[in-house]
Amino acid sequence: MSEVKFNRRTINFKETVDLLLNSGHNSVHLQGEPGVGKTAIQDVLVDLTGYRKVYIDGPNTDVGQSGMPIPNHATRTLDFYPADYYGLHLDVPQVIMIDEWTKTEDYVRHTLHPMLHERRMGNYNLHPLSIVFTTGNMTADGVGDSVKAHTMNRQTWVTYMKPTADEWLLWAGNNGVEAEILAWVTEYPHCMASYMDGGQKENPYIFNPNDASQASFVSPRSLVKASHWVSVRDKISENSLIAALDGTLGHSASRDLQAYITLADQLPTREAIINLVDTATVPTNAAAQCILMFKAVQAATRDTFGTWMRFVRRFPKEAQALFINQLLENTGKKQWAMVHPSFVTWARENQYMFAGLKG
Repeated sequence: MSEVKFNRRTINFKETVDLLLNSGHNSVHLQGEPGVGKTAIQDVLVDLTGYRKVYIDGPNTDVGQSGMPIPNHATRTLDFYPADYYGLHLDVPQVIMIDEWTKTEDYVRHTLHPMLHERRMGNYNLHPLSIVFTTGNMTADGVGDSVKAHTMNRQTWVTYMKPTADEWLLWAGNNGVEAEILAWVTEYPHCMASYMDGGQKENPYIFNPNDASQASFVSPRSLVKASHWVSVRDKISENSLIAALDGTLGHSASRDLQAYITLADQLPTREAIINLVDTATVPTNAAAQCILMFKAVQAATRDTFGTWMRFVRRFPKEAQALFINQLLENTGKKQWAMVHPSFVTWARENQYMFAGLKG
């Protein structure tokens, strides 16, 4: 009889959020490679629920930080006083996350075990609606994660997948990531591949646990950090920028991104486009068009949207579709943009394009 092999399923961002929102009294552990956004999910849950946030940094937590026994002189016994930070005395719903759980010392884990399984700390019970989850890296990542079976058995373990380029671009477009970064990821979507995908041995951008010399790599986290350096490049030297990107994304990604930055610096500024909308240079290079479309989405406001639409209409239809697609993904601009006369007119003239657009 042939051996049947079962591969562990991975779940994406939306699936993870839905799972945690419906976890009930089960504690969930999210494992995944470095920098893919596991920790950031706590803020999403807090925003969706309005619950109180409790962040516990596992490796830097000691047993005394959860609370301590205090003498009760009336009963001549010891009462457990929980730490104010944990909020157990408030009896309100909370989103409790223990970060880097699989790097936490065993003696600390033993103290926190009741929170995962019995949903209590000492004699204080968690609020029935509270959400409890932990995070950590994969054992195969080689960054020091381990856990014993009796700890795992207290939780539901799931593997959180690295977002695809499209999934990350949706988030990044709504969170102020620089247009040059967005355009580069659009052109190099394999920078968001995972070493667990298979066939990625030659991918120079991604985290590779088998490369002991690797100091920096592309991840959702490092791309956001790189966005900062891109945004302040006018205040630092070109050499400093390259060095900073090398140390944030790795040499290969840094050099390829630098070509996009150089190209972006040759494009018309926002001010030039607004003031000379009908004569501002329209580049013929596809990468340059991509950068400008991302910049247009970021720069457009209710008051300037008509002007930006005039500028966008001067581009090829493919570039126009990119602009509209990104605009419809922008939660802060979609509602007012869709009823703007400039958009309505464009949509009426280009109905055939909407079959392939999001929104």
